[in-house]
Amino acid sequence: MKRHLLAIFIVVLFLIPSSSVIVGVRSNYNMRETTNGENKTVYLLTVPETADTGLYDLYIELENGTKYWIPRSVWVLPSNGFTKLRIAHISDLHFLGTPAENQHLRFVGLLLTQLFGADLVIETGDNADTASISQYIESRGYHWTFMYPLPLLLIPGNHDFGTPNWEVYYGPREWYRLIGNKILVIGIDTMGEGLPKESSLKWLEQVLANNTDVPIKIILMHHPVFYWQGELVTNYQSKTLRDPHQYVDSPLSYYWGANVSMAKWLLRLCEDYNVTMVMAGHIHRDQYVKYVSNRTGTVTYFITTTTMAQSRPNYNGLQIIDLLMDGNFTFPYVPPTFIGFKGDASVRGRVYNSIPDDPTWDVGYFYGQFLEGNTAYDFILWNNLYPDSENVPISNVVTLALPWIGDQASFKVLSSRGNAHAEMLDYMVKDGILYALLNITMPNCGDMIEFVIYAAEDYTPPVAEFKLATPRPPRLNRSVTLYFDIMDAGWGVRNVSAYLVEDSQLIPLEVKKAAGLTYTLSVWVTARETVNRTIRLVVYDLAGNVYEQDYIFTFYAPGESGDYYYGPTEESPEQPSQQLPSVMEFAEPVISKNFGPGSPVTVYPGDSYIIEFKHELGDVSRVYIAGVFREDNELVYKEFDISLVPYVPGMLTTTSPTTSPTTTTSTTSPTTSPTTPPSSSPTETPPPTVPDYTFYMVILVIVIILIVIIIYLLRKR
Repeated sequence: MKRHLLAIFIVVLFLIPSSSVIVGVRSNYNMRETTNGENKTVYLLTVPETADTGLYDLYIELENGTKYWIPRSVWVLPSNGFTKLRIAHISDLHFLGTPAENQHLRFVGLLLTQLFGADLVIETGDNADTASISQYIESRGYHWTFMYPLPLLLIPGNHDFGTPNWEVYYGPREWYRLIGNKILVIGIDTMGEGLPKESSLKWLEQVLANNTDVPIKIILMHHPVFYWQGELVTNYQSKTLRDPHQYVDSPLSYYWGANVSMAKWLLRLCEDYNVTMVMAGHIHRDQYVKYVSNRTGTVTYFITTTTMAQSRPNYNGLQIIDLLMDGNFTFPYVPPTFIGFKGDASVRGRVYNSIPDDPTWDVGYFYGQFLEGNTAYDFILWNNLYPDSENVPISNVVTLALPWIGDQASFKVLSSRGNAHAEMLDYMVKDGILYALLNITMPNCGDMIEFVIYAAEDYTPPVAEFKLATPRPPRLNRSVTLYFDIMDAGWGVRNVSAYLVEDSQLIPLEVKKAAGLTYTLSVWVTARETVNRTIRLVVYDLAGNVYEQDYIFTFYAPGESGDYYYGPTEESPEQPSQQLPSVMEFAEPVISKNFGPGSPVTVYPGDSYIIEFKHELGDVSRVYIAGVFREDNELVYKEFDISLVPYVPGMLTTTSPTTSPTTTTSTTSPTTSPTTPPSSSPTETPPPTVPDYTFYMVILVIVIILIVIIIYLLRKR
């Protein structure tokens, strides 16, 4: 009887379902389908055939008045495709919140993506420094402002790990996108320790298998597979691919080398599916590896790009890649230190292939500074690229999106050097945003320009107020810090200088910008007895107005104390009644699950796309895509109503057989045939789900344990 009960118990265990939901994880659709074939968060988005090429915001208006905005989330591709795709590869921006160190590097690096004429920006992780909400809001603002017309494909790094904030502000952590039928871009998450989940590699393999007819395949990840430089002729089965913690001659990085079998799995996929390029970041330096498989004859290029915005000894920069549709590519703006895929392990820590944006670097750089005033934005640009080699001309028309007040904007060049030139060709103010079309030309090394975009003229000088001293009261023969609040109600503060006045001589003091309006001055007064000293404060604003004032302080000898500040007495600086919002103030959480500002939908006009939201939308009254675009030397606002209907499995089969939910119309075949057969019509349905056997494995272990216990008890009786 006991044996019969045991058999019945085991059968019942295996009949318990693991879940009533089938989940297509990390797919291009990322959709969920319940067993009855209905899910109220999944929709079919269809772009009209009249939609023009470009990057759009998606707007969803509900009957109850709610309006959702997902910026930079729908990329309508050119109907005739690309002959060349210029890619800007950036990485490791490490946004810190405001005030932030190296913010000028983030500004100039993002603006350079437009100045260099990029079509697409790829960013490989560590977008934020500690994954806080304020850092992602700041990041969203900077990307929106300085890269407005450019689509961004973005994956997280280890500094983006550990909180849900990435998904809140940028979208999915893993995704794939098809750029026509020519380019497949896949983003995978290497998480906090430097390796993806096993399920991620299974999904990666399925995506590659479903798209073998796409000739160019690019994989994005944060942690590089190799810590190496140069060419590797080998294959995934080679014994030289071993744990670098034990074998220093291994080309694998410490991250992937911690699980050699997983590294070999990825390399097998690169070989079997003829992956063109693997792009990474994380190590804050450049490393380029040409991986030649002596098993399949395929070549995969591993490009690791340095950080954009960290302090020395890091090499700060970005890379520009011109990708042709036959899979070949070039680097059009390389520094004189560029070695590409040459070299060997001996130089792997000293490779400088990227375009430097750091003024501390010796080979030249492109420098920039962005200042936010109350009624103006100030820009400083300096082309100092490669002074000891040929000039690198920087010339392009860029579109900026700046928070604004009023409906008028003016432009003024404050200073220039060499042949630098800038002008505002057109502008448009819409919904509190100034869209400015700027023509910037800096043809020669050494060219510099400063210009301002302003809402009103500034004729009023800055103001300052003394706040406190540390120590209090100030002491002789030691460092004393004086705190001032300084503000300009117009264009903003340009610079602050301070001097100790002694015997009619002006001794310069160290001035530092602290938080908000606060500046600090460091002063040392040497004397034996308590003395009064004068501190002169000089403040210039961007419009050339000046504030100059003397402040008298008493510096006390040891054991003495008393009043220490004797004027001038002034009212506290007050913020003006109207001021420009910060560029970091208009990012809001996104409601999408499988697309967002960091992974826009890619569609041709007339195409459909399966999208998923984090919650049921309710009654939708209107859905449209909109944006501001350049046409010649003018800005044009474009808006297209689109179809957004609840998705029911099989809907795509009713559309035209040539219409893909993820933008495929090209008929060009791969340049190198993959070793696996092409899949049949992978674009008609979502990619296959990844089987999850965890539940069954747990049940199996429990059953085995129960069997052992029961057998033991039966034998004991």
